[in-house]
Amino acid sequence: MVAVKKWKENVTVVDLAGACTFNAMFFTFALMDYSADLWVHGSDARMPFLVEYFTWRGDAPVISKMLMVLLLPLPLIIIGMALAALQSIFCWRHASLTRHAVDCAEAAGICSILYVVIMRAIPLQSTFVESCPGRSKQQKSDCSATLAVMTEVHLILVLLNVLMFVCPIAKYAFGNVASAKTPEKSK
Repeated sequence: MVAVKKWKENVTVVDLAGACTFNAMFFTFALMDYSADLWVHGSDARMPFLVEYFTWRGDAPVISKMLMVLLLPLPLIIIGMALAALQSIFCWRHASLTRHAVDCAEAAGICSILYVVIMRAIPLQSTFVESCPGRSKQQKSDCSATLAVMTEVHLILVLLNVLMFVCPIAKYAFGNVASAKTPEKSK
């Protein structure tokens, strides 16, 4: 007897709504950080704003607590995305080519976001907050250099969050189109 591969489950409207809400929130946070960086590039007098902004972002009383609760299921979400990508890579399940590509892109996107946030964004923001409040001439050039790198990192996060927003929409829109075209065997 030949084992028949199952089709991947199609994305439900509820899953789509949850993913879009979650991704829209993180896209908004990334866009706010990037916008603040760009605004400060216009004037050195605005540097103290960015120091205060990142201090607030680290200590935001309501948002930080809300994020802690929302990020609790993150390990399970990552495992689910990794499993979907592995199913695509090793052909464990049937799906349309678009679905396979999106599952792999989504897993790569979430891993990239975590890496960039943990290894680049947080350390850069901490360095900026610590070294930029009372600026000597040397600190001023160091702050400008840190700001330039931080702006690039925040742009990368904006683009990765756009990817994460589009992935569930593509999975919902294109899903397993091939499964609908496969005729059922008559009994």
